[in-house]
Amino acid sequence: GISRNSRVGFKLRCDMVDSELLPAKQSVLREKLKTFIASHCREHVITILSADDVAAHYSIVADLQQLIDDDTEASQVLLKQPITSLEEFIEAMCELEQEIIEQNDDSGLMFKANVHVRLCNPPPWPELCRHTVPTTCDVGQLLAFSGTVIRIGQVNMLESRRGYQCDKCHNQYVVKADIEQHYVIAKPTSCLGDCRSNKFSAMPIDPGCYRDYQEIKVQEHVQKLTVGKIPRSIVVLLMDDLVDSCKPGDDVTVVYVLELLW
Repeated sequence: GISRNSRVGFKLRCDMVDSELLPAKQSVLREKLKTFIASHCREHVITILSADDVAAHYSIVADLQQLIDDDTEASQVLLKQPITSLEEFIEAMCELEQEIIEQNDDSGLMFKANVHVRLCNPPPWPELCRHTVPTTCDVGQLLAFSGTVIRIGQVNMLESRRGYQCDKCHNQYVVKADIEQHYVIAKPTSCLGDCRSNKFSAMPIDPGCYRDYQEIKVQEHVQKLTVGKIPRSIVVLLMDDLVDSCKPGDDVTVVYVLELLW
């Protein structure tokens, strides 16, 4: 995600695989996150529900320092298991949307499925906030990196998922694009049902599976490096409402989960 010197928003990758929470802990975490959103972002959620375009992507900005102050337990889970926690953040927002709509039957509010949570204001902890490009040891961690945008790519359209159906038992599967493999969507190799068939057919394309994305390159701040050190850069993937949120020369803070590209 991206934040300029003021605050634009933050992009976090939410579809990597990390260790999953137990269902009971997931439920507790979701309730905690829903309480946080209701306390600090309720008016923004209502604004999103009032929008006319139900297919567009919307986001709220969640203050990470505020979450740490409000709920130490939830923030610790977010820092230790960021991908699962961010998914629960989105589920919590969707549940809050439903509750607000039920409380306001005649208000014309419409549920929005394409919602995202962007984190801002990370605490200045050295294990979280970096001024240098991360390493492979940081893969899967939630980090904040400050630097300068030196290049932006074109905005492209990504097929984020595809449905497949087993030709024998008709079980259906949804496969997500593999970001690490340059957005490849691999066909299932074996049906998980009793038939164990390896024959699959692609299902009709869902228009909602397409997402805007843009790659930018962010370079380390030269003035924060030791004398003689050449600044390095990292590729950042912006998606949905974050595309075109910055330009070359902008000083930004990116809050993200690090991925490997092969």
